[in-house]
Amino acid sequence: MSEGLEAVAPCTPGSSPSVSRRDPGPNPNPYLQPDPHQVREQRLKEAHEKEVSDRTFHARQMPVGEAWKPEPAAKPATAAAPFHLFSEERGAQHESARSAHLVEAERSEREQREFHARSAEVLKKHAFTAAKSTKPLTEINGFRISSTEQAAKRKAAELDKAAERAAQMRVEREEAALRRREEAARLKEHRRSLVHKSRSADVLKKEPFKPQLSARRPTQAQSPHWAPTKSRAVRA
Repeated sequence: MSEGLEAVAPCTPGSSPSVSRRDPGPNPNPYLQPDPHQVREQRLKEAHEKEVSDRTFHARQMPVGEAWKPEPAAKPATAAAPFHLFSEERGAQHESARSAHLVEAERSEREQREFHARSAEVLKKHAFTAAKSTKPLTEINGFRISSTEQAAKRKAAELDKAAERAAQMRVEREEAALRRREEAARLKEHRRSLVHKSRSADVLKKEPFKPQLSARRPTQAQSPHWAPTKSRAVRA
């Protein structure tokens, strides 16, 4: 028989023959696909189990045996004792001072609420009689007001500035007048230079020009004294 078919095992009397089949795998039929919903549920379940397993603390066991034992403490345990705090002392002092201040304030208020009549000595005194004052009268003297002095100084300063401005304007007027005179003189001179003026005829009264011999001697020609060269020697 070929592989993949059922195999018949040897049977005994009184028993049915057992048939064994080979496992063809998770999906013997390739045309049958698993349910996607079941696959998704299975994957979610596995992820949840893995997450729970990762969150669980897994401590290693501590090897405790006869080789290690905790030694007893050499010093006795610390005995509890009350604390001595300066803040508590200061608080108690402040509270006592505050209580004393409140008691004193209450006593003072109680005393002030009580009526205290003044003595009747005023009845034994003489009645008031108006009398002329012996104090000399106030004499009126010259006042010295800073505002008056400041006004005088301001007026003097303004007069000085006015005089300075007047002097400056006078100088400017004089300079302007001088510039105008100079410009008028230049203009007059320019106009005079533009007018043609003939020369006088005195030249006709003078004697005619006569050429005269010069007192200097004429230039005398001299030999240049050329140095002898090969070309001159050949020509010679």
